[in-house]
Amino acid sequence: MPVLNTFRTENTTVFTGAQVVAAPPKQEAKSVLTAAKPFLTGSIAGCFSTCCIQPMDMIKVRIQLNAASGAAASPVGIASKMIAEEGVASLYAGLSAGLTRQALCALAAGGIAAVVGNPADLSLEAHSA
Repeated sequence: MPVLNTFRTENTTVFTGAQVVAAPPKQEAKSVLTAAKPFLTGSIAGCFSTCCIQPMDMIKVRIQLNAASGAAASPVGIASKMIAEEGVASLYAGLSAGLTRQALCALAAGGIAAVVGNPADLSLEAHSA
């Protein structure tokens, strides 16, 4: 019985005098950061949008409070009064609660959308079939 000499290359194992057999492809392990990327980007995007919308939300609340007391004022008037009397930081009062909510909700929504896919795309596929 003849002895077969073998040697390995990167993707195959070669048997001299016999056959070439393909080796199974190497599985690359995903890093934790790669796996968490959709969740983190969704969370960061949600927090950024909250930081942008918070001043308008505070002005809306002041308009509602003024309407309840019977005093009407324009959004520009309320914003300028808030900045003059309380400073620019008054536009961001309550930001921590909004950031906490967005960090958790956007994290979940971004991650679910990355795993499941965009629901709009899924409904288009269902209707086109």
